[in-house]
Amino acid sequence: FITSRRVEMESGILGRSTKEVRIADIRAIDVEQVGWNAVVGIGNVRFDSAAGPDAEVEFIHVRRPHHLKHAVRELQR
Repeated sequence: FITSRRVEMESGILGRSTKEVRIADIRAIDVEQVGWNAVVGIGNVRFDSAAGPDAEVEFIHVRRPHHLKHAVRELQR
């Protein structure tokens, strides 16, 4: 989920695991749409910070991923 201050991902069914990055700390937002998913408007969105080389938070199979990217960029202003 996305709030005005952070992007957070929760995972797990029996156990819960969360990862988050503050909106102010996001340095790169990458969108990946491949094959049929690109045609139907589904993709993956990765949020990276300066903390490390791997994605801090990644949303997989979201609708309108470019819209999500632009919404987070607006929050950074």
